[in-house]
Amino acid sequence: MASPFRDRVYVTWTRFTDFFSKQKASFSAPIMLSYSDDGLSWSPGKAISGFSPTLCNARILGAPGQCDVNQESYPAVAPDGKVYVSFTNFNTIVNSQILVVSSKDGGSTWGPPARVDFIQEGNLPLSPEGEPVLTGCRFRLTAKSNTATDPNDPTGNTVYVVWADSRNGSWDPDLGNFRTNSDVFLGRSADGGMTWSVLPVDSSLNDQFFPWVAVAPDGRVDVGYMDRAYSASQAECRYGYSLTRLTFSASGDLASSVKSRLDSSLSDPGNSFWFGTNSAFIGDYSAIAVDTGGRTWALWTDERAPVSEADLRRGQHAVAALAP
Repeated sequence: MASPFRDRVYVTWTRFTDFFSKQKASFSAPIMLSYSDDGLSWSPGKAISGFSPTLCNARILGAPGQCDVNQESYPAVAPDGKVYVSFTNFNTIVNSQILVVSSKDGGSTWGPPARVDFIQEGNLPLSPEGEPVLTGCRFRLTAKSNTATDPNDPTGNTVYVVWADSRNGSWDPDLGNFRTNSDVFLGRSADGGMTWSVLPVDSSLNDQFFPWVAVAPDGRVDVGYMDRAYSASQAECRYGYSLTRLTFSASGDLASSVKSRLDSSLSDPGNSFWFGTNSAFIGDYSAIAVDTGGRTWALWTDERAPVSEADLRRGQHAVAALAP
């Protein structure tokens, strides 16, 4: 790697300003970034989520055009040292959106945000707690987008973002509510994050959610996610874990897509010591990584077995799988 910023570590977070204040009529939640070359000293945190009157056209309480109400940021570093950060932005009139910002100088300066896509959230029912949920379930749902770069692209211009939404959901008059059809989507950019194409990763029946993307050394794109396609119907709130591997042609067209199941048994959110039946939170702690040999390592929270009262592990177990 020729980058002068090799081995630099980047951390991003959301800074909530006056979020809990009842006295101040102001609120902002910019994405912040800090970096370190040794892990001991860190640069001062700086806001990087940017300004765009076109993209961030719904002022909440901050300045007009500021992309300053955000969550779920994920940094990724390209082979040439470019840094990309994707995040969910709420300065919109209807649906929230996934934005990406990038830096070519090790995080010192940042370009304007670019939109990957809108997150279609209108077809999600709400829980009694007011949180978006899946049909037949009660646990909190988020789009859970993350970023990955292509280690096989020396220009550093190929970058991916993955998320899930229920744009294909529909109103069910028998339920008197929306019937979700959450699918996983992949955004791909070949020009350094300026423009994006979007394709579905998995449009199977029932719901796919909580995705994560990683790229193999040869450029293969792996996406892991929770999957309700293995349960009998949406009448039961159970899920497994899937991995879809995609390859792209030199021109950027999808060349292949192969799905496999990684779990060995379905999880039931009702198997939770602390939360009990109709768990309102199952933990969105899942991810995948690809090693230098091209093997995929997956990790997710698993609730396949009931938990006794003597067991204080909450019924949320970290389960890992390896895909050769």
